[in-house]
Amino acid sequence: RNAFWEAAMATHPQAHKSAMKDLAKASKKAAERLEEVDPKVWSKAFFATHSKTDSTENNMSECFNSWILKTRFMPICDMLTEIHDLIMERMHQKRDAMVDVDCIILPKIKQILDANINESAECSGLWDGKQNFQVKWRGIGFCVNLEQQTCSCRLWDLTGIPCSHAVCAIQKMRQNSYDFVSDWYKKETYMKTYEHGLEVLRGE
Repeated sequence: RNAFWEAAMATHPQAHKSAMKDLAKASKKAAERLEEVDPKVWSKAFFATHSKTDSTENNMSECFNSWILKTRFMPICDMLTEIHDLIMERMHQKRDAMVDVDCIILPKIKQILDANINESAECSGLWDGKQNFQVKWRGIGFCVNLEQQTCSCRLWDLTGIPCSHAVCAIQKMRQNSYDFVSDWYKKETYMKTYEHGLEVLRGE
């Protein structure tokens, strides 16, 4: 199980390949079965980077199913009406909870970035004079490009949140790491997501 999750959570192909070797040692059949499945659908190492999420699980749908657990056993029209009402209420609650929060990026994202900023103290970086940086962390080298907002560890590419290596490069240029967080995680975008409510229903 641990070897599988190592392969699934690896963010670049080399780490994925190494994890698959460990998996083969633990279970050759499991490794062979996984080799038949396109890694683009289960390993971060091969995820596209446009969506800015590194989620590998179905927790979002599981949470929704749990949220409507009682509702699912109602007759179809009652069920749909109840789900509508739950979502209508949730939309404005999410918006109202964030209105008075003084932030540029969302609190949970700030926690992740702050942890990366702390970890960047262990990094050292060299600038090529343009946009590329060679960043070393615990003896491992990474290539960071500030213009393209990429790092060879692929965490920044996947999540849209500067990894510790990227933070090192950003700080070397005396810039603010918060400015390099994807727009998807900014309060302004969040508020746009919830600015429209669901229409009220007039009977069945």
